[in-house]
Amino acid sequence: MAQLFSLGHTTPHKNMDTDILDIFTFFIGLVVWILIFGLVGALIGKRRGRIGSGVFWGVLFGPLGWLITALLTDLRPKCSLCGAAVNRGATRCCHCGGEISSGTLQEYERWKKSKEPTEPIP
Repeated sequence: MAQLFSLGHTTPHKNMDTDILDIFTFFIGLVVWILIFGLVGALIGKRRGRIGSGVFWGVLFGPLGWLITALLTDLRPKCSLCGAAVNRGATRCCHCGGEISSGTLQEYERWKKSKEPTEPIP
């Protein structure tokens, strides 16, 4: 009767050592997946001000998660003068040199004049 339900196919009986080795290999692979894809996702997310999102999407979807993280909006603060992303806690923009906290119109005009060429281009 057992042959009728198995359609003639019999599976070899695995011993307990092979089962434990398969489970161990699975968990080692899972840890490696989380470490590699999560770390790369964190590095990509750091460039967008989203480290946690980078780890989450990287672990969940791997390289596709990296792409998702790279396409998310940038959460880093922006310079009020030139609009470039600056590091948190910075007092001056590394691109234009303007103060991050004030960003007045006079500073913008001063920055704009410093970027204009002094000699006319023929």
